[in-house]
Amino acid sequence: MYRPISYIDLPNADLRTVGVIPLHYLFPIHSVYYYKSALAYIHYNGSIYCFFNASSVDSTKLASAIKKLPEHSSIQIYKYHKPDKDSYYITLTCNIDYHNAIPGSIFDNVSSNPIRKQIAVVHQRTRNAYSLLEPFLNDLNLCSMDYLTSDLPGILLEFKKIGNAIHAVPIKTNMSYLKIGSRYATVASINNIATIPEICTILNDYTYLERIVTIIPSRQRQTDLQLLISGNSNLIACLSKSSHYKRNIDTDEYGRVVYTDVTFFLSSDSISSLNDTFSRFNSAMSDNHIALYCHTNTTRSTYISFFPGNDCYGERCSIIFEQSIENILKSSL
Repeated sequence: MYRPISYIDLPNADLRTVGVIPLHYLFPIHSVYYYKSALAYIHYNGSIYCFFNASSVDSTKLASAIKKLPEHSSIQIYKYHKPDKDSYYITLTCNIDYHNAIPGSIFDNVSSNPIRKQIAVVHQRTRNAYSLLEPFLNDLNLCSMDYLTSDLPGILLEFKKIGNAIHAVPIKTNMSYLKIGSRYATVASINNIATIPEICTILNDYTYLERIVTIIPSRQRQTDLQLLISGNSNLIACLSKSSHYKRNIDTDEYGRVVYTDVTFFLSSDSISSLNDTFSRFNSAMSDNHIALYCHTNTTRSTYISFFPGNDCYGERCSIIFEQSIENILKSSL
């Protein structure tokens, strides 16, 4: 029987005593970018991200496409479930390589315009970053869209868009709780991600937003993680009584090492109602051998990471091989 940390373990602090999440953390749009009629956004951190609305998802095709994502990229797959309907959204994010984006040679000729050349170089680097995502997009035939016109922001936040300005009541956090306009919310992640059954049959009667994130680290970080996993595997093999335990990890067979997390966002109109919903939600998961991690000091960063482009700002992920992605998607979606 799994028992996660939950609201009953937390001090009864007052929501008025905690910090506020600035809106620019949730809508980190530096500029809008169009490429080959596709719509994308430039994040404040310099990365590029794009958003897609999907009527349904095919876990096998999606897992195969994820294997084509480049290093320094990430994907967020959202499922908004209501008892009578499911909606799906996808966000792709990719770093832009700005290294030496202002070559010294542009200053050699005093008659040239270095600012104009710098802008041209940055445009080319941005196009290069977007083109790295195209093998994924071609596999799934997705069309980008303005995510502010989708239902996703309204699920996560109560706001009004007037022109290009977004107006909302400041979001407050208090350990496991979020105060979002007139609603209260919480987030919870799956701990035993490698052994979960099909969630959709367990949670059919609930309303929730589910987010599956996969982050592709740099090649060097992948190598470091593979060495760490191999070292732990050898240690377990030495301590194991079974002679069949596999010591060596074949990355050609298992794929790259990536970060992932399966997280749920629940909201209600009062704390008591939210507590009741989460208690029943947690019991349903626990009865089916799914261990939930109820976020406390990571609630703020996890909520921020739910918004498109913010994939890398979450502070809790599991390390898996790409081979496991398809099973996780089939069980979770």
